Amino acid sequence: MKKSLTYLALPLLVFVIVFLAVAIMMLFKQDATQGFPWVFVITFNIASLYLISKMANPKTVLEALRYGIVWMVIVIIFDVLVTTRIIGPIESQNYFKDPKTWFSYLIVILIPIDYATKFFIGRLLNK
Repeated sequence: MKKSLTYLALPLLVFVIVFLAVAIMMLFKQDATQGFPWVFVITFNIASLYLISKMANPKTVLEALRYGIVWMVIVIIFDVLVTTRIIGPIESQNYFKDPKTWFSYLIVILIPIDYATKFFIGRLLNK
């Protein structure tokens, strides 16, 4: 797979998938940051990240870390652009103060590393 596609298009794919999951929650008047809706969104996020990690197929921890950091930066940029546009700049500050938001960014880094090291779920996906 081309590096530019791996670095740019794949995190956009994850962002769109997670954005759609949040939009579904909002359609049903659910707060996507609380309880079950948050677990639902995080599950979509994790599954999407494993999918793109498998597509990127990092061979080393360093390569996986590079993917994770670039993907996280791209997702944060998309998040800032979308949340400030949809919920406004003042309200979006609360979103970025929430530890759950930063946890979701952390897993963007950790999932490719897990995939490359075959430590946890990466072990199942690399068979």
